[in-house]
Amino acid sequence: MIDIPVDVDSLKAEEVVSILRSMFPEARPFERLTQLKRLEATYGDEAEEYLAGYSALANAAVCFMLETCQETSQEEPPTEDKMPKDGLAYRLLVARNINSFHALRSSQISALAGYPFSGFAALRNAFDNLVNTCAVLNGMTTFHELEGIGKDGSVASGKALTKKRRDAEFSARKSMLEANSGLEQATVDQLKKLDVMFDWETHGARLSMAQTVDWIREGSPLLVGPKFVPDLFALFMNRHSEAGWMLHRLMAVTQLRGYSAQWKKKWVFLDKAFKRAVESLTTQLNKPIGAAFSKFVTTKFPFDENSTFPL
Repeated sequence: MIDIPVDVDSLKAEEVVSILRSMFPEARPFERLTQLKRLEATYGDEAEEYLAGYSALANAAVCFMLETCQETSQEEPPTEDKMPKDGLAYRLLVARNINSFHALRSSQISALAGYPFSGFAALRNAFDNLVNTCAVLNGMTTFHELEGIGKDGSVASGKALTKKRRDAEFSARKSMLEANSGLEQATVDQLKKLDVMFDWETHGARLSMAQTVDWIREGSPLLVGPKFVPDLFALFMNRHSEAGWMLHRLMAVTQLRGYSAQWKKKWVFLDKAFKRAVESLTTQLNKPIGAAFSKFVTTKFPFDENSTFPL
């Protein structure tokens, strides 16, 4: 037995580290964690091999985002003295796109490590942010309104600020996805189903908890380490591809004078690849969400390789 002291506060940092390592006396420090990491790596290898098309598209999108950032850095961004109205909006657009990219990338890393529902939950916030950003570009709201800032520059505080932000987001959502969107009711209904699925996981982890139902009901072996199940990963994969397409379309609007001809060719090819992947849910599996989401993106994110800022 290892003597584990009760008083942690009196120990030096290096002493705490030493005790933490000695608490698990395997052949190597934290050997159980090493075993878990092997399972996570195996999961990722199986996922990328089984879903090679998704992996290629997702990885290409990451590389394209990095290339777009390089293109953006080579353009002179608008300054307040040159573009008083749009300078800040442009910088916010680029910043929000990068933030969405980070969210998509971190969700992908989580999913490929064996935790697709953790990645799925992260996509909820990314999806909402992408919708709000696009609502600004469509003239439905402004970045200031989304932050709760009045037209006169005034900033509320406390609950009033929270309410302003929430009201702006709800209004943008209605114009983009719901009653005021102008989309066909069948499309709105399918988008609502996605919203419900996100809620199932972000409020109560009902999707991920379903993996333990056999253990809860019957006492079957409890699955702790990740095990690749194609159908479960596909739920994340489809939502990740949809959000990736939304971000891809927004990236086009970061052009000021237009990026390189090669960038434009890559944008077009990736856009068509995203469209094909999203619509495959309908064309291959007869699920209406594929066609509905494609209609949503092409209607509400009407940007292409020739789009420039400001619109």
